[in-house]
Amino acid sequence: MISHPSRHPVTRHVSSLIALLIAVSTLAACSSGDSSDPEPTTAPTATLPLAPGQQSLGQLLDGVEVQLATIASARTVFSSQTAGGTPTTSPVTTEEYIAPDSRRIVTSNGTTVVDEQIAIGAMVYMRGSFVSTAVAPMLGSDIWVNIDPALVPADTPVGNVVSYLTGPYRMPFASISDDMRSRGVTQAGQIDIAGRTCTVWIFVDTTSFGDRIDYALSIDAQGLPCSLTERAGTVENLTTF
Repeated sequence: MISHPSRHPVTRHVSSLIALLIAVSTLAACSSGDSSDPEPTTAPTATLPLAPGQQSLGQLLDGVEVQLATIASARTVFSSQTAGGTPTTSPVTTEEYIAPDSRRIVTSNGTTVVDEQIAIGAMVYMRGSFVSTAVAPMLGSDIWVNIDPALVPADTPVGNVVSYLTGPYRMPFASISDDMRSRGVTQAGQIDIAGRTCTVWIFVDTTSFGDRIDYALSIDAQGLPCSLTERAGTVENLTTF
């Protein structure tokens, strides 16, 4: 759900939900059946030239970023399911953002909250699994911790989390390589999401082990994201906006 200052928030239906903790998710790759660890292969770096009139991924994302800078609030849900549509047992995380500097991220298993992080201006509050593993292992999972961003080194796991919580709202694809940005995107029809007509754009990447990752990014008529699907092997991650 994304809203502009002059509009009511847009409410989305989400068929299956799951976790987005800091904009990083792990995709499962296909197994070769060999019990030994696979040898990494060099991912192809050559990029095919754009077809006449074809848009690059970088151009598409730049347009989305321009529109995201104008929003007043957003609600993002990251979900995981099998390629056949069956939800996985992974935790579910919902992120809520209110411009310019308020954010709440809740990760849960069913009705049980596993992790919760809140940023209001320069104040950051946390409780749950991240606190017990990275911030203060001696504390219980239900104890709230107040973190001063000015005292946290930026190049640490805690610093990375705090930086995201206190930063502007961005797409999960905000930071990608120049090679990825230069790749062409292909229009693949339209879908309707809670009354929004969204154009679907597809593109492909390859992991360091040579496994294919398929992406589908849908964008509405205002240039705002509707959904992002990432599929690798038999697992499909879905982000809804």
